[in-house]
Amino acid sequence: MFNFILIAHVWQKASESSQELEKRASDFPVYSINSKSQNPTIQAWYPIFSENFESVNPPALPQGWLAIDGNNDNLTWATYPAGTCAGSVSFPSKFACYSDDDAGSNSPATTEILRTPKIGIPSGATAYRVRFDYDFDNYSPAPVETFYVNLVYWSGNNNPNTVRILQVFGADSIDKTFTYDITPFITGSNDTIYLEFVYNDAGDWGWAVGIDNVVVEGDYTLNNDLSIMGINVEL
Repeated sequence: MFNFILIAHVWQKASESSQELEKRASDFPVYSINSKSQNPTIQAWYPIFSENFESVNPPALPQGWLAIDGNNDNLTWATYPAGTCAGSVSFPSKFACYSDDDAGSNSPATTEILRTPKIGIPSGATAYRVRFDYDFDNYSPAPVETFYVNLVYWSGNNNPNTVRILQVFGADSIDKTFTYDITPFITGSNDTIYLEFVYNDAGDWGWAVGIDNVVVEGDYTLNNDLSIMGINVEL
């Protein structure tokens, strides 16, 4: 709790007597405002997990992240410094990317996966969501590659379930921010999730996909101990 007191002073003019000062000061009202609110609450989105790749040295992945090499060619998802990965995939800060362009025309067909760490979901929020930025550049004039994102979720010792929350193909999708409500998949009892970012080149020599600013957050009611006990003006 905080108590705020506002003090005002009435200064004596050079030509003013003490009696005149006292009379002028008495003309000012004295305000006393007592508006007390016990433990007001704030409803806000609170980050449960976030990754912007700024703490890593490219091409290393953050701790707990996993890149799965779909065709064993030793080219996988990796982090990049600010700039371009391939094609039109570009970010102003560090990011993660898979470049099919770098794999070359003779690389076998592949499905490349980038998996987040397992993320425990605290109970108590009224809603939950995931959010991330992405660039997906299809090879043209006949794009066949696909970018999609899976949400894998389970509670306690139950078997994991998978739902596809985003699928992009057939056209470039550049400088996008994607947000998805995952509340229906959260039970409120020992929930765990992870995300899979997947690039499938469908056997073609494609361009690339990149992601950044991956966030999982909950809409929580937060207690706030700040309140106004009173405001006094002293003259």
